[in-house]
Amino acid sequence: GLIAYFTQNLFVFDHIVSYVPFFALLGYIASEKKEGIKKNEEKAEAIISMPWTKKLSNIIPVSIAIPSVFLIFYAWYAYAYIPYAQTGAVWEAKKISNKEGVERELKMAFFPYNFAQLQIRGQAVDDYYANQVEVFEKPFFSSLSNLLTESTFEVIQEEPYDVRVFLRIAEIMNVKARSDPKFYATQEKIMRDALKIAPKRHELYYNLIVALGNEGKNKEAIEAARKVVAIDPGIPRAHYYLAITLAAAGNEHIEETMKEFREIETIDPNFKFFGELLGINDFAELFFDLNEIEKVAELALLDANGKTANRLEKKYHELALQIFAAGQKKDEFKKIAEVLMERNPNTRNSMETLIDLANNGKWNIIQNIFSQN
Repeated sequence: GLIAYFTQNLFVFDHIVSYVPFFALLGYIASEKKEGIKKNEEKAEAIISMPWTKKLSNIIPVSIAIPSVFLIFYAWYAYAYIPYAQTGAVWEAKKISNKEGVERELKMAFFPYNFAQLQIRGQAVDDYYANQVEVFEKPFFSSLSNLLTESTFEVIQEEPYDVRVFLRIAEIMNVKARSDPKFYATQEKIMRDALKIAPKRHELYYNLIVALGNEGKNKEAIEAARKVVAIDPGIPRAHYYLAITLAAAGNEHIEETMKEFREIETIDPNFKFFGELLGINDFAELFFDLNEIEKVAELALLDANGKTANRLEKKYHELALQIFAAGQKKDEFKKIAEVLMERNPNTRNSMETLIDLANNGKWNIIQNIFSQN
């Protein structure tokens, strides 16, 4: 504004009225400058003539103030700018396609350690685990995998109270163990340490059970599974882990295994939870392996009635069709046949024939058809 005022008076306005305030302002500035010079000279003279103790008392505050200013700026740099730059490095790493470049950016993101590293390292590890799991599987990425793994272990050392970090390590170990089973032992140790901090956290038990089962420690795996069921018997997933752990331990546990599956069905009669957890086909395969084919037929009927989270494969519906034919259960048989016909139009003629036979009670003919196929 002041520059504009000077410009317009020098080059635009040419009238006595405009020059009066302009030159008045110039005179004021000149006088102020002269007065300021005079005061500075007086101050300098006073400082020279004052006693040394007084001089020292004036110097000390200045000597304290200057380092304090630097300290404030460094604190801002360390607390705000460094985490900001580290977060930027994580995002930059996502844009790079070569391993060396990614490692370079991640090292910039991970060091030095500060309050933001829990989130920064967690974000990086989760992103690679969720979207590029091969980083933890393939030998080519071993240096990058080690960087991510070691950085997460450092977070555990710095912030051992956060269970999420333990779970993150468990997921990494689980993937690494696919190519090298020794990592299950590491996973076991980490989960046992985490359970000392959060003894009722279900996810910790689930990861411990997986590690123990893959180490061949079936007795300990069953013990851990019983503990997690005892924490909250109303959680279907806890019963599922106990069931598969019992099943893996051998046929001597078959009765208790089926008892746990029946308990799951009581809690979650439509198997909605397990349809999302495993996929309903995995659950059907598990029943088939246990020779519980009646359970496979029940799953097929639930699917046919739209009560499962996802669709059952054709082979399980065909198995259910045979089971219901053997039991001469007409309504169930017809329902499965209709679903097969709807989902597989090429089976329409054969399914319509079977439905007609069932309506007429020709179960022996249906059995002969199945035996021939």
